[in-house]
Amino acid sequence: MIHHRTVNASDADVVFQSSDGIQFHLHRKNLEANTGAFPGPEFQIQGEVTNLAEPASVLQILFKFLYPRRHPDLEDLDFSMVAEVAEAAEKYEVFPAINTCNTRLMYGFFFHLSLWHSPHNLKSSHPRPPFRGSPPWNQT
Repeated sequence: MIHHRTVNASDADVVFQSSDGIQFHLHRKNLEANTGAFPGPEFQIQGEVTNLAEPASVLQILFKFLYPRRHPDLEDLDFSMVAEVAEAAEKYEVFPAINTCNTRLMYGFFFHLSLWHSPHNLKSSHPRPPFRGSPPWNQT
């Protein structure tokens, strides 16, 4: 579910459109401060819509990392969504999101690896798995 208001500022000066047609109105200053891949102030893009390859579900999460508020912890996402957000974070160099995604992916990897090697010990000490679903290597 997309809570569009969280990344749809009324005074935004940059507009991105997802692959599924949802527009996100953001502030250039936040992009400049938190990313390495989006255009800087030397590029005039006022009023233009920049199309991105990712769906709104991924961009909505990614863009939450651009603003000075508590960043999402990604705990309630399944593995494939965390992987998609991580890929977009790397692609657009959204620095605050990169570490969170990497941490979640590594935790999930080691959790499932430990389950595979020692299911009784890990299940009793870690009642909650790191993702809602199983990672691709653990699906049948």
